[in-house]
Amino acid sequence: MKKKFKLERYNQILWAGIGTGVVAVVVVAVLAVTVAALYAVFKSRSGVPVAVMEENAQGGTVPEAAHYDFCQPIVVHGSPYQLIRVVTDRLVVRNKPAVLERKQGYDSNSSGARSYDSCGLYGIDRPSAVANVLVRHADSGAMQLLLKENAVIQALEYPQPPSRNTEPEFVPTFPPAGVLYWEIAFEDSNGDNVIDEHDDSGAYLSDIDGRNLVRITPKVSRVLEKTYDEARKLLTLRIVRDSNSDGKLDEKDAPSLIEVSVVKRKMVREVLDRASLRERMRAAEPRRRTSSMLDR
Repeated sequence: MKKKFKLERYNQILWAGIGTGVVAVVVVAVLAVTVAALYAVFKSRSGVPVAVMEENAQGGTVPEAAHYDFCQPIVVHGSPYQLIRVVTDRLVVRNKPAVLERKQGYDSNSSGARSYDSCGLYGIDRPSAVANVLVRHADSGAMQLLLKENAVIQALEYPQPPSRNTEPEFVPTFPPAGVLYWEIAFEDSNGDNVIDEHDDSGAYLSDIDGRNLVRITPKVSRVLEKTYDEARKLLTLRIVRDSNSDGKLDEKDAPSLIEVSVVKRKMVREVLDRASLRERMRAAEPRRRTSSMLDR
């Protein structure tokens, strides 16, 4: 009996060891896959080189030619226009070198989903970014560039066809017919040699053909969130702006709430900022007894 007991005990220990080994192998494999996936993610977000063109350079040549490619045209509902995004692996700027940090941007629709789908350089395994948009008239074939000089187009929203779902949350209302919405960073505004979320990125409205591009947000700011009041034709934007005037957008700055008239294409009022919020919230704080009351 003792030998049988020892044999069973030995088998239990042996299988437990084998089981532990299998688990360890699986864990190592999962960790390896995870590390590889994280590496791929961070590798895909590496910087895009920026060529610098001197203002007084003869001929305006750049050290290395940029690669350009185009994405599938976007059909703008209710118009004869198509929007063709142009991507590049090298942004040409004037006099000021900066690394263009590849970040997930808004998809080119009104849903606000942050993705650029499969838009990228074909056959080139380099980070790329949308630097301009060709506006094409589908009937005549005429094309024009949206921007006279390339920039970082971080968001593009355009009118959508009516949804079959009639629930209010599924009915696209922004942008309204005849209007395009953009978020564009034109420069490394804080001088840290990187174009990222710390730099000025203005919100713009334009005609459906890309003309009459007008900025609707204050200088040195970027959009955090937005909602559209269709009845009043007002766009409410929660933005972060350079509230301490140091030329940077960082944790030292504070959000504010502004209203923009889509019809007039201009900011009409600042609804709320941190200072006015503080004043309003003081009224809701419990009243404190004064020191004279405590002495009684």
